[in-house]
Amino acid sequence: MTPERAMILARAIADLGHLDDAQALIAARATANLIAAEGIKPNALASGIATLFQSMTRPLPARGFAELGPRGGQKRMAALARKRSLTDDDRARVAMLRERLAGWPRDDFSTEEIAWLDALWAAAETARARKAG
Repeated sequence: MTPERAMILARAIADLGHLDDAQALIAARATANLIAAEGIKPNALASGIATLFQSMTRPLPARGFAELGPRGGQKRMAALARKRSLTDDDRARVAMLRERLAGWPRDDFSTEEIAWLDALWAAAETARARKAG
């Protein structure tokens, strides 16, 4: 299916709920004709739609600091800094790393620093899960 035909199909599907019954019927026929013209079987279409919606709504697994960009790293360190379970030393180290990440040119963190941040994040997530029940 070409991108243009895919856009036509998306518009036709959107019009299926049109208030004017004639427009909704036109949209339904256009949808059926486009699907038939592409030779897509109903079960293949249903499987593709289910896969698409799962990929759109499935929460992404938590990633480590090594895969996060600067903004994601800053957000995660800000969330860490707000954790009550951090010691004063941990809080000071997180603040220092946040300043380094905000600098330009950006400093890359060492493997040890990334492992330490990931361990802090994992401990905070475990504590939150335990608290949630």
